[in-house]
Amino acid sequence: MSEKRAERRIVAILATDAVGYSLLMNEHEERTLKIFHICRGIFHDTISSYGGRVFGSAGDSFLAEFPSAVEAVRCAVKIQQNLAQRNSKVADKDGMLFRIGIHVGDVMVVGDNLVGDGINISARLEGLADPGGINISSYVYDQVRNKIEVRFHDLGKPALKNIPEPVQIYKVIFDSVSNAHPSQHLIATSTVPIRRAYIYALAAIAIVVITVIGFIFIPIGSNSTKFSAAQQHASKPSILVLPFTNKSADRDQDYFVDGISEDLITDFSRFSNLTVIAWHTAASYKGKSVQAQVLGKELGVGYILEGSVRKSGEQLRITAELVDASNGKQLWAERYDRNTADLFALQDEVTNKIVQALAIKLTVNESGQQGSYATRNIAAYETFLRAQKYASQLTREGDELARDTYQHAIELDPTYARAYSGMAFSLAQSFFRSWTETPVENLDRALVLAEKGVTLGDDTPQTHWVLGYVYLMRKEYENAEKAVAKAVSIAPNYADGYALLALIDNVTGKPKEAIEIINKAMRLNPFYSYDYPYNLGRAYYTLGRYKLAVELLENAHARNENALSVNLVLAASYMGAGRVADAEWIIDLIKIQNPEVTLSQVEKTFAISKPTLRKAFLGDLRKAGLTD
Repeated sequence: MSEKRAERRIVAILATDAVGYSLLMNEHEERTLKIFHICRGIFHDTISSYGGRVFGSAGDSFLAEFPSAVEAVRCAVKIQQNLAQRNSKVADKDGMLFRIGIHVGDVMVVGDNLVGDGINISARLEGLADPGGINISSYVYDQVRNKIEVRFHDLGKPALKNIPEPVQIYKVIFDSVSNAHPSQHLIATSTVPIRRAYIYALAAIAIVVITVIGFIFIPIGSNSTKFSAAQQHASKPSILVLPFTNKSADRDQDYFVDGISEDLITDFSRFSNLTVIAWHTAASYKGKSVQAQVLGKELGVGYILEGSVRKSGEQLRITAELVDASNGKQLWAERYDRNTADLFALQDEVTNKIVQALAIKLTVNESGQQGSYATRNIAAYETFLRAQKYASQLTREGDELARDTYQHAIELDPTYARAYSGMAFSLAQSFFRSWTETPVENLDRALVLAEKGVTLGDDTPQTHWVLGYVYLMRKEYENAEKAVAKAVSIAPNYADGYALLALIDNVTGKPKEAIEIINKAMRLNPFYSYDYPYNLGRAYYTLGRYKLAVELLENAHARNENALSVNLVLAASYMGAGRVADAEWIIDLIKIQNPEVTLSQVEKTFAISKPTLRKAFLGDLRKAGLTD
């Protein structure tokens, strides 16, 4: 394979990603592709008119560079204006909306590809943008604020997943439709998807990128949005629990406030006659000010629960408000001044109030589950939430710190089921990510702890999920499926439960079942993480639908370019699609990110239960250049 030379220079990058693209491709593939290609033409024409350069595409994503931050923002505004003009002239089902994020950061240009943290940050910014809107970082704001005829709204410094340092974000406010010529105002984008984050070390040069713009597309219209499935459940109410606002003087209490919000979602997820949006999606709106009606249309939900928490010593002040998303009217609101020791009773009370307000019919078992918590020890609960925060860092150091903190929670309450499960999951993760020198011992201990978690908290869906995950790592697939099936039977709205079931189906050679289940998970968790399109792409790879598999796996790769499982299946899918050079590039990337990875190691650690499927997968990787 010929070597591609890396370049370093100052540029502005525009990147896009499409939310719900895979679901629409499944349901309306021909129409979705037609609409998307029309938008692609708008992007290319506008980008070129502003001196932009288009990079590679990954199905539903776009990537382009510009000579300055000013031109990049002008481009973004013009894109949104052009798309708004187009949407106003077509039926709702034929419209599309995009989100844009712009950032200044370090990026390496390698041949026709871009690599760097700047792309990751821009993707987080666009994830927080409104449909049809633009978010920029403070680095961009400082360069453009007096040079472009738009206004800006300060959104603060919301937490960005996997981004350690806080980033100040500004919303760009502009007229939705304009007839201005590019030379007068702004530029529209080209349809260049975020492609692969390629080889960092092919040359000892890194480039400084002036701007990164990320898009997410949302088709508009009641019958074509990615959330149409949620809207079809008109017979039962649906709810979004927004992350409660931390109004404590101590900003480090965010983990505690998020824990309260997530627990409420867990409570609601138990009710079969209620559809509740998953925490991962809810968390994407943290720190954002979005009208209830907008959320209702965007997510297909009927009701919004929001509130705030102020914690001072042992005193709590919690406010909660239930809003009808169809008209923005308040249905119920309350303020509680309690001691922290009363937190669990308070959560019960809020849950009961919502059940009453929405007239939710509970089964006998669901009624019995209300008020069931893994601990009543507030100190253990706070310690557990802190451990969860450490674990979410997805680093070896964070993982080790999480285990120490889980252990402390267990010492505070030896009957705390979720603390045992948290410890078990951490040990299983250390096995999966090769963060341990004693993998077999770790996995054995993980099973003991996971089983104890289930024994102590048999009515808690997370304990069964963790047990299923540990069984999966141990390649005990039947036990894994039973455990996770129990989790979703307890919580019928448990999106991550369905996602893990889909992974188990993929592992055991049931791709059609995996597709059905992961689509259900995506409906419950519309702002899903990389493992959702990964599971969908892996299923299509197994079915031999390599083109669609590549699009989905490139989407997953753009969300997490370091995920080994994604890169392995992407390389194999490229081979299946006849894109040999792309497959070789991904294998080269794997070798740089994970030098220890070999074909024989993949054979031992990558879970595929059927020998014929395992042989075909390893054969594709060997052809792509992975060796023993």
